[in-house]
Amino acid sequence: MKKKIAQTGHASLSGDDRPTGEGQPTRRTVVKGVAWSLPIISAAVTAPLATASGPCSSRSYRLNWTSGAWSGGGTSGSGEAVASDGSTITVSAVAVPVGTAAIDPNNLSPFYPQLNMLASYNSGMDVTFTFSQPITGLQFTLGDFDGNTSAVNYWDAVQVSGAAYSFTYTASQPFGMQGDGTSSAPFRSQSPGTVAGPNIATQGVTFTFGGPLTSFTIHYRNAYPRPTLGSVTQQLFFSDMTFSNVC
Repeated sequence: MKKKIAQTGHASLSGDDRPTGEGQPTRRTVVKGVAWSLPIISAAVTAPLATASGPCSSRSYRLNWTSGAWSGGGTSGSGEAVASDGSTITVSAVAVPVGTAAIDPNNLSPFYPQLNMLASYNSGMDVTFTFSQPITGLQFTLGDFDGNTSAVNYWDAVQVSGAAYSFTYTASQPFGMQGDGTSSAPFRSQSPGTVAGPNIATQGVTFTFGGPLTSFTIHYRNAYPRPTLGSVTQQLFFSDMTFSNVC
């Protein structure tokens, strides 16, 4: 008799309406309760995450070479670019000689910010600048592109790699500039037989980089096609670097 009642009871209930245990709700009731409670649980989890991440504030930074923010010289240097609220981003540079070039101790110097080397034809150095966090809108001028065909035998040439940029010539001398900074057309003066400077105002290139970027490399070479080593160092001079942080 008890067996018959148990069979009849099971036959009259659908699978979703079966009790999960004595005094417990049906599976259908449980599913409905879960469906309504899920959004509440999701909101409770995601709300603290949104509160934890504050908004990023974009700031403008300047690397002032001669203010005491930069130190080093020769094959390396580093310094702090500073925003108006005192925030800083570290800028570092490493120079590696190429070919027969000798890097001058005044290279990357804070006293007179410059690239400085003694190099024969096609020799030079690669200088990589690295930023401690991604930046955008980097701008600076590199000046005093010239050459000399007498006994010193040099012709400044620069290629830039590692990040996209636009440029304008800043030439105050009549012989002008040429090139676009690629390996086939490096930046250089129109003639190797003209001496400018030595200062940043003569024969320069102003670079404007997009971003975000964390590094770029300047490839500095002696492009004068004579194999003998010059008797004076080649020099190019930097303006301050300005840029913004990335949000």
